[in-house]
Amino acid sequence: MLPFRPARGGYRASVDATERQLFAGLARDVATLLGYNLDEEMHEEGGLTSHVTGKSNAHNVEESSDVLASYERELADMESTRCYTPASNMDTALARLLPDMSEEPALADELRSLTESAVCHTKIRNLLVFYTSLATEKVWVSNEDAGAWLAGANDIRIVLGTRRNITTAAESQAVTSRALTIMESERPQIDTTDDMIGVLYVIIAWWQDSLITAIQNKDLRR
Repeated sequence: MLPFRPARGGYRASVDATERQLFAGLARDVATLLGYNLDEEMHEEGGLTSHVTGKSNAHNVEESSDVLASYERELADMESTRCYTPASNMDTALARLLPDMSEEPALADELRSLTESAVCHTKIRNLLVFYTSLATEKVWVSNEDAGAWLAGANDIRIVLGTRRNITTAAESQAVTSRALTIMESERPQIDTTDDMIGVLYVIIAWWQDSLITAIQNKDLRR
């Protein structure tokens, strides 16, 4: 994976086939958590998905992501609806994606019923921007889509952090240190789901930061 760099009209980065499949899968997982299917949403928008799902690379991706199997089964087994999930029954990750807007339960439920559909649709649009940027290993994000891409990536990071039980800055630092130790070793070896989630959490945070830096560098040139 290479960081984002400013380009005319947007920003460029690159990923290898395995990274592309993993992050596209994570975007689909977060959409599932919200009660949506990204591929269906793309079809409704008139887009094509075969180039994102990458069926031809399925074998290689399966070998590299077996450790995520239990995580993906957990998401697949969830009974989610299109938003409007009562707060008391919400999955922890979903609760962080769609937090209460009031500490008063009755008011929080009322506000949720009024705003949650719009919030969900915005999040899905952001995830679609992230997802479609992975159409090829040459990642492209336009100037106009940069904010949506960052928001979609941040929601993925929120879900990864929740799955890794990160609730404090100290816990985030511990997970980051563990992930960096794995990534910087001569022969990186990921044996557990927690380690895989931790590595993905660190990588997507780094990728977000690279786009933010690219945006700032472009602004300085103006």
